[in-house]
Amino acid sequence: MREITGVPVSTLHGWAAKRERGIDAPGPHYVRLGGRDRRWTRRDMYDWLESARV
Repeated sequence: MREITGVPVSTLHGWAAKRERGIDAPGPHYVRLGGRDRRWTRRDMYDWLESARV
């Protein structure tokens, strides 16, 4: 997803982990595919980018 957002996937995982612990962090919604496996859809990435528009 770095090619869409410029944000490394490792950062997206870090943000998601913070939100799971109740810490406010940016980032798009994601899909959990069992265990600890997270995936981001292109639609969620584009929606997140659009919501951050100023």
